[in-house]
Amino acid sequence: MKNILILYPYRFRNYDYDRFELRFLKKKYNIIILDILDLIHPHFKEAYKKEKLNFKVIKPKNIKNLFFFLKKYKNLSNTIIFNFNTSINLKALIVNLFIKKLNIAIYGFYIPGNFFWDAKNLPILKRLLFYIKQNIYDPKRVIWNLRSRFYLFLNFIFNVKLDYLFVAGKKYIPKKNLFKKIFEINSWDYSRLKLYKKKIKKKKINITFLKTPETLFK
Repeated sequence: MKNILILYPYRFRNYDYDRFELRFLKKKYNIIILDILDLIHPHFKEAYKKEKLNFKVIKPKNIKNLFFFLKKYKNLSNTIIFNFNTSINLKALIVNLFIKKLNIAIYGFYIPGNFFWDAKNLPILKRLLFYIKQNIYDPKRVIWNLRSRFYLFLNFIFNVKLDYLFVAGKKYIPKKNLFKKIFEINSWDYSRLKLYKKKIKKKKINITFLKTPETLFK
């Protein structure tokens, strides 16, 4: 049976197991889930409530422990990795550099969702004013953006990249193909809708969208 390593830098929950449709994948693959939140974003662990999981999750105590575990899969042709770990800090970059040396296929996901408003659609002067206000009132965002660009540059220098990419939405498919292959997929929300056969009522209702907090700006 082939192995799928899931490297996840957030707290892996029952919800994630469901939306990644692992109950279907486990029929054909040996699924190994690595929750590395405590290693990459330890400040963010308080954002998650404790819950009882219905599956096994491995939480390495430190990076050395993580590397020791991953070495077992080095050069194995029957193993692939779903890497959700983005190089946005030094530890995340070090982990991705190590994964690169394993010589196994690395898959990534790009599922940005749909945005109903974008500052790029504003007239030039209003757009400029928007960015100025954003930088004044949200300096943490500016610092994070600068840092992410710095680590993006380091990714380029050290040739840290994915082999394959799953993309939800044709308009998000990169114009410049830097991958061995790009797979077009449904968003996880749409997929879950189809799986559970939920019906959408036609009557007009108001919806409040609450976005899951992320590790940004820290």
